Amino acid sequence: MIVELPAELVLARAREVRERLLQALASGEALELDPSRVESADVAGLQLLCGLHKSAFAKNTPLTVRESADVAAMNAIAVRAGFRRHQGCTTGCLWVSKNP
Repeated sequence: MIVELPAELVLARAREVRERLLQALASGEALELDPSRVESADVAGLQLLCGLHKSAFAKNTPLTVRESADVAAMNAIAVRAGFRRHQGCTTGCLWVSKNP
């Protein structure tokens, strides 16, 4: 199931985004996040994605992020917020840098 993230992945929309993510996770299908529409995000939005990944991992539900040139804004936000790292919290962590 492809889950399109909203243009604003911010605290003000956290409840709405959380509900959408939980519904997708409840489907039991493999999830692919599409961040191509994300224009702004804050730590709350990034934490929602982190929580989704941890929950999906616990349920053994595959979760991937669609890679494309359109995700540059999302990646830049993750770097500025300090979310990019070399070692993740779980297998397939969303924030592990793919560029050493």
